[in-house]
Order: sequence, then C-alpha cells, then structure tokens
Amino acid sequence: MIVNGAVVQLSTSVGRVTDLDDNGVVVGTMGIGAQPDYAVEWVGTTMTQLCPTAWLSTATAIGAGKIAGSVEMNAGSGVWFFGGDVSHPNFIMTLDPFYDTISAISPDGTAVGWQEDRIVGGPTYWNAVSYANGTLTFLDPTGAGAASWANGINRSEVVVGEKQGHATRWINGQQADLNNLIPTGSGWTLVEAKAINDSGVIVGMGTLNGVSRPFILTPVGRLVTGTVDLQNLATSPAGWQVTIDLRTPASTVPLESDVVALDPNGAFSYYASLPAGVYDLSVKAAHWLRRTLPGQTVSDAGISGLALTLLDGDVNGDNSISLADFGLLRAAYGSTPASPNWNANADLNGDGTVGLADFGILRAHFGQQGDP
Repeated sequence: MIVNGAVVQLSTSVGRVTDLDDNGVVVGTMGIGAQPDYAVEWVGTTMTQLCPTAWLSTATAIGAGKIAGSVEMNAGSGVWFFGGDVSHPNFIMTLDPFYDTISAISPDGTAVGWQEDRIVGGPTYWNAVSYANGTLTFLDPTGAGAASWANGINRSEVVVGEKQGHATRWINGQQADLNNLIPTGSGWTLVEAKAINDSGVIVGMGTLNGVSRPFILTPVGRLVTGTVDLQNLATSPAGWQVTIDLRTPASTVPLESDVVALDPNGAFSYYASLPAGVYDLSVKAAHWLRRTLPGQTVSDAGISGLALTLLDGDVNGDNSISLADFGLLRAAYGSTPASPNWNANADLNGDGTVGLADFGILRAHFGQQGDP
C-alpha cells in the first residue's frame, strides 16, 4: 500500500490482494503454510478476517460495499458458495449447485464472473454470468459449451472477458468479439479482456505475431460528453443510468442507443460508433421525462458540453405524468425497499421511501409530457 509516496506493508503473513474499492478498502486471501486460505479485508492497515467460521474462504472482488468470494465450510466437502450480493461480515450466500466465481463488482453492485457446470460423466462448461438484484444472467446466449468468462465491468455496466479464446465485450446483452474491432492484418489476436474502465479502455492478454503479450485497447469512435440534471433527486446522481439515443433529425427511431452511468456531478461520457454528422440526441432515465436536443453536430472528435435537465414524475415510464402515475405512487405510499408494495420508480426523490415529498413532485409536474 502506498501512502504519501511511501510503501506500506499490509501484512507480515503470506497472502495476496485481489481488489480494492473507491474508498481504499482492500480485499484478498491469506494463508500460512498448510493452513487453509481465509478471506480478509484491510481498512487502512487493519486486517479483518471475513469468514471466521469457514474452513476455507477467498475474497475475489469488492464494489458498492459488497464483497464476492468463495467459501468451503468443511474440509473436503467440495461445497462452494457465492457471496456476490451481500455485505460482510456474513457474506456467504448459496447461489446454485454449480461452482461459481465472481471476478469483479461494478460501482452499482452488479457482480460478473463465470459459472462452472460440471456434468457427471461428461464435460465441464464455463459460462460468463452477471448477478444483480438476486437474478443470475447468462451473458453468452449460446449457453452450455460456450466456454466463456466475464472478468471486468465498469460503471456503465459494460462487461469484458473471454469466449473460446477470443477477448469479448458485452453491452446490454449484445456480444462482440474485440478482434472484430481492431484493424485486420495487425498481427494481434486478442485472447482475454481482463478489465475495463469508465472511459471504455480495455486491458488484457493476447498474442502479437504469435507471441503472448499484454494489450491496452482504446475505443475508436466519437466521444460524447455532457451532464444530466435529474431534477428533484435528493441523493447523488452517481451510478444512475440514462439511455442516450442518436437519431436522424426529426425521427424518433434510434440509430444508436447507449445506456450510460452518471458520475457524482451528473456528468457522462461514452464513445458513439456512428459516423460524424448531425443528429437529434435524446435522453431518458427511469422516472424522468425524455428530453431531446435537436440538430446536434457530432464531429470526428465527438461532441461535448451537452446539458440536459429531466423533469421528474414519470412513475410508469410512458413519458408523460398523469393519473396513471398518481395511482402507482398512491399504491406504493409509505413503502421502503423492504415493503411488499415497494416501487422504486415511485420514490421520485430517491430518499428510500415513498412519501409526501414524492407526491409533491408529481403534483408539481402533473400533466407534463416528455419530448418525443
């Protein structure tokens, strides 16, 4: 660990670190001699064992206050558990009877990794997966036998990994071989993508003229940057997702649609793949009305300085604020995320409860219609 230019030793025992979060909390795995490995975290230089009751445990990733790892409760039991969506210290959670590995967690808490499917008397399959809000999603649509792994995820939920020896990227369920995104005849074969940052830059391993080499891949496209003001949001906009469409002027049909996460200042940046030209740019988010900026010139370098303010109150997402939204908000009134009638889209100010403040927002914007 480096503090003010000095290297600080985290532990005097044998071990390894695997990940850290934006607050500087580090996770890893320790082991001494023949002693089984155990998962740990460091806050500063203070180390805490995460799963003291387990015979063996590992910590592989941390993000959004959540830690992922594997746990074997009894020596030789061969029973492993997945902890990708619960906070420590009790971060053990059975996902399914398969062997699961989580390699990364996004700032919003989506975990990615792979599922190992061992068929008795048959082959072993590895399938890239994501896990969010209690739901496991197979990223590779070809399913069993695909041999795919997910290694990294960024704030915009773009996932990178490997499929059958080719570095791969997944965006909103769309799978792309990264080798198709580089010039032909370059001599490169991109084998495995290991990580991706919020600017879309990818690092990994490949071969150059048949020799194994690390790579860094910078997206080619037009950089689109700006800010979105999610009106009436009482919390930080960090991690909130907006959908940005580029359209032919005066058309409502997207030529390209991207889901982008905002930073704490409401800023966004992404690479658009469309050629330079004039487009209408349209933005929509959860329970906010759509806002469209007509006639935006996107140069070869891109476009910057975009600023949009979205009106709040569209509980049902139909781009208008009406009695239908009022009915949904009323049905969720008084609820919190633990309530059976909870509706996240009715929590208009994002304070974790549906109350009078949310009714006030809807009333102020009642009858408003979003841009087409």
